[in-house]
Amino acid sequence: MILLGCLTTGCSNQHPQLTIARPEQTAPKPPVENPTDASLKRSVDQLLVVLDSGRPEAFPEFVSSDGLCLGVDCQSISVKQIKKEIQDKKGSYCQLFDSGCLHKQLSILWKKATQEQIREVLSFRDILNTAAGKEVDIQRNGTVHVRIRYKEATNNASAGFRPEEMDLGFVKEGSNWKVSGMSAY
Repeated sequence: MILLGCLTTGCSNQHPQLTIARPEQTAPKPPVENPTDASLKRSVDQLLVVLDSGRPEAFPEFVSSDGLCLGVDCQSISVKQIKKEIQDKKGSYCQLFDSGCLHKQLSILWKKATQEQIREVLSFRDILNTAAGKEVDIQRNGTVHVRIRYKEATNNASAGFRPEEMDLGFVKEGSNWKVSGMSAY
């Protein structure tokens, strides 16, 4: 901003003095973070709809070409194996879509567990279906955290195993985001 000296001190026959006022130094603005990739949000939303609506035939198209890890510290299951297990209604199909099927598998594996304990475990679909709502937090790196809020159990029905959190890991393959890991706790 330029201030003319004669405006503040009065004018005389002398040439007015020019005073240059320097703008105040402001702190640099932090860089604006890029918003979450729209294709990642779309992939997350579509995957949750497929799980919630119980459409196993649509699930493999969302899986990474490197496979899917169901749980923590697990071996990845190939897309080919997932398709076979969906067709045969066993394995990953049960973990993803069918609690009844999952209970049958667990009764074989969990020798010391009671039937009541086994019945409390729910598939990913049933976790979402028993929820009153969910909050989805999508990170730019492909990490997705889902916080589950539940309805109250009615008619003394078992509340089941109700994890409050679900983590989904996505990887970018070409222009698409694919799920590479899923766990509930």
